[in-house]
Amino acid sequence: MKLTGIAREDLEAKGLVLPNKLEFECMVTAIPDIYAGGIGRKNVDTGEFESFFNVDNKNGNTVEFDRFRENVTLLEKEHTVLSLETREETNVIDYYVPYDIQESSKNRPTVTDEFPESGYLTEGYYECEYELLLTCGEATRRLVIPQRTVNVPMISLLSNIEDEIRDILDGFPDEDNNFADVLELMDDHYEIKMFDDYGIPANIEINHADDFVNMIVSARQVKCEFKYGDDK
Repeated sequence: MKLTGIAREDLEAKGLVLPNKLEFECMVTAIPDIYAGGIGRKNVDTGEFESFFNVDNKNGNTVEFDRFRENVTLLEKEHTVLSLETREETNVIDYYVPYDIQESSKNRPTVTDEFPESGYLTEGYYECEYELLLTCGEATRRLVIPQRTVNVPMISLLSNIEDEIRDILDGFPDEDNNFADVLELMDDHYEIKMFDDYGIPANIEINHADDFVNMIVSARQVKCEFKYGDDK
């Protein structure tokens, strides 16, 4: 799946070596909100900087990396790395340039001027999409659930989520299950793919239906269009 990343700042206007727009292939079907490109590292103990730019490595300096640190608001992640050669651990801070993913549903506005009405329609139907935002620690995932209906509101879909997840965990999802492609069977358990603040995938284990339901922190309507004709 091809995704497009849009830099949060105008990198090109600042004369930096990264473009404002990135296009890349994503190996998973889940869409993250952000792509964070690592550009360098700081050794916390010594204060020494290391650039990940080829031009800096070629020239034996950190010039381009320094320009980003001076001109761009970067994401920082402090963690420990293990040297495979010395087997020693080092405390480091990694620096990332953030790109927002254009295809993420977070960029779609909430639809408020239309919704499925309770009366039974005879001349058409509503074509809707609902975004669910799930969170687990520092990981999040947005799901967009399509639904065609003549009079079923979003709250009815939400009330059925626990049953749909339970059907998957029990191994008996029906063909209309909205989450059959979201949960992945891994050996003897199911997982859902989520993303941390840097767009790095994290697999979260789901053992019970309420594990999934309890992670839902937001639900909103991102599409509601009335269509004339049969909804079948």
